[in-house]
Amino acid sequence: MRRTAIREHVFRILFRYDFYDTEDFTEQTVLYFDSDNSDDEPKAVTDGDEDSDNLDTSGISELDRAEIQSRAELVAKRIPELDAIISDACDGWAIGRIGKAELAILRLAAYEILFDEQIEPAIAINEAVELSKKYCADKSHSFVNGVLAKLIK
Repeated sequence: MRRTAIREHVFRILFRYDFYDTEDFTEQTVLYFDSDNSDDEPKAVTDGDEDSDNLDTSGISELDRAEIQSRAELVAKRIPELDAIISDACDGWAIGRIGKAELAILRLAAYEILFDEQIEPAIAINEAVELSKKYCADKSHSFVNGVLAKLIK
């Protein structure tokens, strides 16, 4: 599985974080793979192509599944720290003012930029912008890009 697809699955799991108790998050990562993902995941912004956001979880190999779960849990463990960093980069905006999809994307990208030495910051930013174009409002990609650019300075 390509790294982009793995990142998108991780984003979709992280999107669940604010909707459940922290203790339930590990269970949510397991349930993600057992569900059809049709009702509780962010929907891609499309031009009428309803199937373009379908990320089928049934064909994911055990190795890829383990990587997706591990990455989601690593990010989730640092969410309080990541939220503080994101809030600072947003010039003190309260985290609650940021859309849930945008926040999940920012958390994942901030983790990759600050703590994942295998991913170049520019790649993390580019992938985050692409995810925001797919799952968020029209101008969200500019916001995501601006916040993440502040992190690498």
